[in-house]
Amino acid sequence: MQIKAIWGFKGDPGVTKTTEGRVRAGDVIDVAEEYGHTLIGKGLAEAVGDSGRKAPKGKPATPEEKKPATSEDKKPDVSGERKPAAPEEKK
Repeated sequence: MQIKAIWGFKGDPGVTKTTEGRVRAGDVIDVAEEYGHTLIGKGLAEAVGDSGRKAPKGKPATPEEKKPATSEDKKPDVSGERKPAAPEEKK
């Protein structure tokens, strides 16, 4: 798996395939799948395609796929007008 380092870090030289294990921001390295996903999960790297380009994140949702709007009665009242309080019951 190829990843591009977002932040510099020091890792195991055998795993990162560098002489000292030091990876600088912007470096593209080839690592094992599990290690690559670990670095991506920590926010240190991002996945890149085989040609060195950033991997696609997916297609944007079309209007038909988006969640429908909620009904008017569920929207909060933002008019600023105060409604009268409910009358209290006498005991």
